[in-house]
Amino acid sequence: MRRMTIAAAAMAVLSVTPVAAQTANPVPIVTAAAGGSVETATKLIAALQLRGTFDRTFQQLTPLISNGVIASIQRASDAPADLKAKIENPASRQQVEKILGEEIMKSYRARYAQIIDATAKRYAATFSEADLKAALAFYQTPVGQRFIAAQSTLQAELGEQGRAIGAEAGREAIPIAIKRIMGTAPAVPAPAPAAKP
Repeated sequence: MRRMTIAAAAMAVLSVTPVAAQTANPVPIVTAAAGGSVETATKLIAALQLRGTFDRTFQQLTPLISNGVIASIQRASDAPADLKAKIENPASRQQVEKILGEEIMKSYRARYAQIIDATAKRYAATFSEADLKAALAFYQTPVGQRFIAAQSTLQAELGEQGRAIGAEAGREAIPIAIKRIMGTAPAVPAPAPAAKP
């Protein structure tokens, strides 16, 4: 289950995050005088309206995770037969997906405070107090507010582009990867089922 969640998270991040432009002289991420205050970092996070960003991101993740959970239940030999029957029935499967989605989102939202706290600590360790205050000042300006307001639209548009690029990359990479895998080591036959006593 953990591997499935990590894979889903990676796919979602790739589909919603724009690729940063590479430069010959990149700006260092950690400033020389890093060590800003968590209080200022928390104010910056509030100005960035990250709860809305979390909602948009996790709403994209939720169907991936729900589908993974459903696939795991279908494969599990010890899953209740009634649950499997609900999943296999198209009429009740929609209800299963809806309930899973609601519970996953509820669980994520219950952890937003933890995520914000961890993010504030990371920002404070990465940026100086002056950097944090300058970023906060920018995002409180009309231009900064427009940047924040545009994020949901930009994420949706870039997410669509990211999915298309990801699909193209997958179509190119998977056949090559399969050829490489098949050419590396001999296939190991699956173990024979254990004899019943």
